[in-house]
Amino acid sequence: ELEKCKIDNSIFHHNIIKYRKRQPLVDRYNEERFNYFITIPLSNQYQSYNDLTSKLSRLLVNLNRKIFTRKELKNKQTLNVLPVIQKDNHYHLLIDEPDCQRLNKLDEEDRFDFIQDHLFKIIKKMHLCSMNLLFKRDIKGKLKSFQKLENIDDKFKVINYMTRDDELMTNIDYENVNLAT
Repeated sequence: ELEKCKIDNSIFHHNIIKYRKRQPLVDRYNEERFNYFITIPLSNQYQSYNDLTSKLSRLLVNLNRKIFTRKELKNKQTLNVLPVIQKDNHYHLLIDEPDCQRLNKLDEEDRFDFIQDHLFKIIKKMHLCSMNLLFKRDIKGKLKSFQKLENIDDKFKVINYMTRDDELMTNIDYENVNLAT
């Protein structure tokens, strides 16, 4: 038991040191209202950065079309997203739950299912990854690839996780970032 506490303390200390190196940027993104986190392991793992950015852009355009009505799209409503491309073989996306007609008709659990269903259909249609990888579950039965962020701690952990390998934040896909201004 004592050994486990020492290991946990060491991991916590290591994460705090990493966080302090990039604190202003992590804190900036932590202020956004992100509700969902998805990891998309790509099928073709050897693509150029431009190809990855282009595919991610198409994914987000298609997802916006499913979530927003035409009228909302004409009024320039879009999802707030923080995309990260890691090691040229997978995407991490933080996605905000927007205020829009289609989602406002649903209760909270149905909103999660609505976004997940449409996102997974688009991923399948674009052949971005094996669907078996997306449907892997953890010990508690939750999907590993798509999660609802329940509180500020969840969001903070995810932002730290997404940026863990890159102190300079060069793996953020700035061409596809869309945040509330």
